[in-house]
Amino acid sequence: MIRTLTLVLATITLSTLVNAQGTTVFSDNFASPSSATWSFGSGAAVNTSAWSTFTSGNHGARINSGRLEITSRRSSSAHGQGFAYVNVSGPGSPYNPVFNPVLAANGGLITWTFNMRKPPSNATTNGGFDCSDASNQNGRTIGIGYVLGASTASGMLSATNNCNPNGSAVGYAVVHGGTNRMRLVRFENAIHNGTLTTIAQSQTINYANYHSVRVTYDSATNVWTLEVRSDGTGSFSDPAAGSYPSVATGTDAVHVNTPLTVSGGYFQAGCIGVCDDASTGYIGFYDNVRVTLACVPPPVPGPIAGSVTACGASDEVYTVSEVAGATAYNWSYSGSGAVVVPQGASATLQFGGQATSGVLSVSAVGTCASAPGTLNITVQPLPGAPQGLSGPLQLCSGAVGTYSITEVAGESYQWQVPQGWTGPATVGTAAYEVVAPGGILSVIATNGCGDGPAATLEVVVNELPTVSLAAFPFTCVSGALVPMTGGLPEGGTYTFSGAAITAFNPAVGVGSYPITYSFTDGNGCSASATTALEVDACASIAERVSLSFSAWPVPARWSDLWVQADGPGTLQLLDAAGRVVHQWRYAGPGPQPAALSNPVVQGNYLLRFVDLSGHQAVQRLVIVP
Repeated sequence: MIRTLTLVLATITLSTLVNAQGTTVFSDNFASPSSATWSFGSGAAVNTSAWSTFTSGNHGARINSGRLEITSRRSSSAHGQGFAYVNVSGPGSPYNPVFNPVLAANGGLITWTFNMRKPPSNATTNGGFDCSDASNQNGRTIGIGYVLGASTASGMLSATNNCNPNGSAVGYAVVHGGTNRMRLVRFENAIHNGTLTTIAQSQTINYANYHSVRVTYDSATNVWTLEVRSDGTGSFSDPAAGSYPSVATGTDAVHVNTPLTVSGGYFQAGCIGVCDDASTGYIGFYDNVRVTLACVPPPVPGPIAGSVTACGASDEVYTVSEVAGATAYNWSYSGSGAVVVPQGASATLQFGGQATSGVLSVSAVGTCASAPGTLNITVQPLPGAPQGLSGPLQLCSGAVGTYSITEVAGESYQWQVPQGWTGPATVGTAAYEVVAPGGILSVIATNGCGDGPAATLEVVVNELPTVSLAAFPFTCVSGALVPMTGGLPEGGTYTFSGAAITAFNPAVGVGSYPITYSFTDGNGCSASATTALEVDACASIAERVSLSFSAWPVPARWSDLWVQADGPGTLQLLDAAGRVVHQWRYAGPGPQPAALSNPVVQGNYLLRFVDLSGHQAVQRLVIVP
C-alpha cells in the first residue's frame, strides 16, 4: 500500500501586535485570498498567498472559505499514490528579528495556537502515522498534523511506498491519526515513516469534530504543554480564546537548540480501495494559526540625549546608554518628513526642509522588545517659497515696477532682480526702476533655520523708442502759422505749453518757444524730443539783409566753432527752451573763435548776433561732443 503525505509550512512574519500572550510573531486566519481551485506542482503559490505547494499524484492545497484545505483527491482520479508539500520560509528569517528559530534561545514562553480537523473515516482504525511492515504500508494511513518547527523543509519528504525512514528533518509537531488522541511529538527522520516520540497526549477525542489546539514551550524549564479542545461538529472556535479541558505536559530538550526554520500544517493519506471515502478522497482543514512569544523585555532605554529643537534640512544625532541584555535597538519618529538612520544605541534623524515636530522613540530588543523611551522634538521647518508674488510682468525701460508677496511672521525676505535695476526693497514689497531687457525677479524667505526656495516672476522690459524733432524754420512775429512737422517716428503728438498742437502761431510774440514731440510704440513705451521755435521781430527786410553774420562748421565741437560778422556786436547762445546759456562780445570784423571757458553740452542751439545798432541775425547750431 502506498502512503501519501501533505506538509504545509508557513512564513512566520513579525507583527508589532503585543497582547496578553506576548508578541505575535505570526498570524494567519486565511481570510484571503480565497479560491476553489487547487494549487499543485513544484513551488506553486497557494491562491497567490505566501504559501507554496509541492505535490505528487492527485494531492493539492488551497485557501477556501476562510480555511486552509489539503486534499488527496483534487480531481476525479483515484486519490492517494502521491503527496503534497506546501513550503515558505519560517521563523528565523530576516523578517523575524524578535523570534529565534532556536527555541531555547528565545528566553521566554512560546505559544502556538491553531485549529485542525482530520477526515472522520474509520476514525479509530486507520493506521495514521504508524508503519508496521518494512515493505508495505499495511492498511489505512490517514493522518493530519501541525509542524511546530522543523530543521529543513525538503527534509520533511520521505519514501511513500514503504516504511523506510529516509526523511532528514527533525523537530516537533502535533499529530492526529492512528489513535483517538492528539499527540505532541518529537520526530526524527521527518514524520512520514520517521521515529515519533510522544511528549504529551490529549484525552480521548472524537475524530469527526473540529478542534482547537494550544501548545506552549518554556525555554527556562524545557517543559511542553499540550491543550486540546473539541469545538463540535459545525465549525472552528478561536484557539487563542477560552479554556481547554484537556491539558497534558512533558519535558523534552533534544532539538530545542537546533534551528527549526519551518513550520506549518501536515497531511498524509495513502489508502486505495480500502478506505470508506476512496471515491471522494480526503481533506484536512486548518485555521487561525498564530505564534506568540512572551518574554522578559530589557529595561526601557533612556533618557535620549540630543537636541529637543531642530531645524528643517538638518541632521541631528540622538543616543541612549547601552541597555543590559539588549542585542538591538528599534528607533522610530512620529513626525513627517524625517528619515531615521539607526546605528545601534544611537540614531541620526535627517530632517527634510518641511519636516514636522514629533516624538522620537527607541526600544531595546533582547528576546523581545522593551517599552520605548521617548523624546519630544520641536522642528522649525525652512520657509516655503513666498506666496502671492505679484507685480507687472511687462514694463518700459525707466519705469518703476512694484512687487509684493504675502508676508509671514518670523520671516525676512531677500529680493534678487535683473542687472541694472535700481531701488530699495522693504520686507514684503519691492519697487525698482527697471531697464531693458528685464529677466527673472525672485524672492526667498529666511527664518532662523535658513533660506527657503525662491518664488519667481519673469519680467519683460521693453526699450524706449528713439524720438527726434528737426529744427523749425526762422519765423517772424507777423508771419503765417508754422505747421508742426519734423518729428520721427511719424505718428506722434506735438505739444506747446502742455497742449497738443498741429501748427504754431508766431503772433504770440518775439521769443524762443520749446516745442515737444512725443511718440508711443506698440509696446506702450513713450519718448519725446524738444526743439525751440524762434520768433523774431523782423523790423525790416533791409535790416536783415544788410547784416552779415555766419558761424561754422555745422555741426561743430564747441572748441572748434568760429564766427564772423561785419562789425562789432554781441553774441548770444540760446538752448532749445529759448534760454541764453552763453553771451560774449564780438570785436570784429573777421573770423574769431567762439570757444568759452565753460563749454556747453551737446545738442541743438541758436546763435544770435546783435550789432551796435540793435540789428539781429540768427543761425542754428548743432554742438557735438
